[in-house]
Amino acid sequence: MKRILSSISILCLCLVAMAQTNFRHITFSEAKAAAKAENKLVFIDFYTEWCGPCKRMATAVFPLKEVGDFINPKFVCVKIDAEKGEGKDLAKTYKVNAYPTFVITDAEGNEKGRFVGMMDEDKLKVEIERLSDPNKSPERIKQRYAEGERTAELVSAYAAIIVDDAMETRSQSKIIAAKEKADSLVQAYFKGLSDAEKLSSDNMFVYRKYTMNPYDASTQFILKNLSKFPESMRHDIDSISRFVFDYAVYRWIGGERKLDKAEYDYVKATVKKMGYNADKHFDAAYAFIDEYAKGDKQAFIDFCAANYTKLDSMQQVYLTQSYADLFAGESADTKKKAARFLRNQLPDMDVDNMYFTMIQIRDLEGAGH
Repeated sequence: MKRILSSISILCLCLVAMAQTNFRHITFSEAKAAAKAENKLVFIDFYTEWCGPCKRMATAVFPLKEVGDFINPKFVCVKIDAEKGEGKDLAKTYKVNAYPTFVITDAEGNEKGRFVGMMDEDKLKVEIERLSDPNKSPERIKQRYAEGERTAELVSAYAAIIVDDAMETRSQSKIIAAKEKADSLVQAYFKGLSDAEKLSSDNMFVYRKYTMNPYDASTQFILKNLSKFPESMRHDIDSISRFVFDYAVYRWIGGERKLDKAEYDYVKATVKKMGYNADKHFDAAYAFIDEYAKGDKQAFIDFCAANYTKLDSMQQVYLTQSYADLFAGESADTKKKAARFLRNQLPDMDVDNMYFTMIQIRDLEGAGH
């Protein structure tokens, strides 16, 4: 994901050429005047230079065409550094104490609402609509769903609210249950669509966010109808389908999911049939899964040491970030040997993977090491 500095200016120019979010380089007073003249609201992105989530929103979300197409017609957008210039006073005025904070005001500067934190494009749209349209508030969306409305927009918003409500509890069990509920209701909605509706871009949210398993109805539809999708959607749909099978293998490598031979055989057969293994990147992963299935954990650690570099980068991440789970119930000696394998990989890891791998080492060695 990293790029050399000389490429940044070129990238920025390319993004500007797209319909990305139009953050104007103007003062807040000028933004209010523009909003009044254009009959719009003001969208403020309060950020700081040191804020990682702020940078992620700036590079991965706001440049998206669909986000720009959604925001630009409704808002005059400005980015405000909360620690510089007028941003210091504005942050105090609007009581901003977390970043990023997004504040929507009218043309007079009166706050209409806010939301906080990094999010994907779908969640961003839901939050903006919640504040700018009372009919799209969480309470109203829940009511509309209960009354039987089943449009793509409503189902997408309702599923997102189910997960968001659980996230606020910070309970892992509740979050997992909420995600399962959201997946289930979206897949049920999908099954009720006609083939023409399933091929429509209106239902792209099903594929992007709720197609995660080989046996999902949406996955099965893709496998049978890939060539029927509009040309503008086909590349993304194909990438999503490939990821579904990658993800199944990732989970088996890291022990996140117990291996089911029938499902494993189906995944391998489908990967071969669809041509997803043309580059052979599944081969090493299959070898790891097969070796672990033999049941000799000591031999598996030796296998990992000899073959770890054959895995692609994402497969390595899934293996190392769940490695302790693969040795639950094993002897202390086996766990220590597994920890030594992880320690040997640390020098070549990026910082994020290193952090989570260290947690695995701690769990394998015990708190005293």
